[in-house]
Amino acid sequence: MAAYLPLVYTIVRRALAGQRRQVGQAVAWLDPDDRVLWSLWWLEIGEELSRSELAAAFGVSVPHAGVRLQRLRGRLDQARALVAAIEARPRCPWLDTVVAGWDGIPSPLWRKRIARPALRQHGADTRPRRGHDTRRRRCLARKHHARPPG
Repeated sequence: MAAYLPLVYTIVRRALAGQRRQVGQAVAWLDPDDRVLWSLWWLEIGEELSRSELAAAFGVSVPHAGVRLQRLRGRLDQARALVAAIEARPRCPWLDTVVAGWDGIPSPLWRKRIARPALRQHGADTRPRRGHDTRRRRCLARKHHARPPG
């Protein structure tokens, strides 16, 4: 069993590196205010900032900061799914038609343009649900060997 630990460690490290890369790319799809909030949240996760300090830095109450972070995580999950779908080969034909006029630069506008039609086309609920995969996420990750976040 101990002989397999270095292999398991390597596999886990590669998976985490891929997730970090994907999150880094997903941040580019967020609004500027969300990017600032994401930076503060990252400091909070690293225990360099408390939730009250995060709230004060963003100019909101602690409960409001929690709500903003929850919404941010939803948009970040959506952006991660988009990154996985756009990088996937072969790509979903529906997605190819949606991004046909896209200049290749991630932006909040294009995140919304891609995600909203996906929701309409597949009738997915816009609220992320813990432990449940929405149809939108399945479409964006379908046949791409990429698991949707969440």
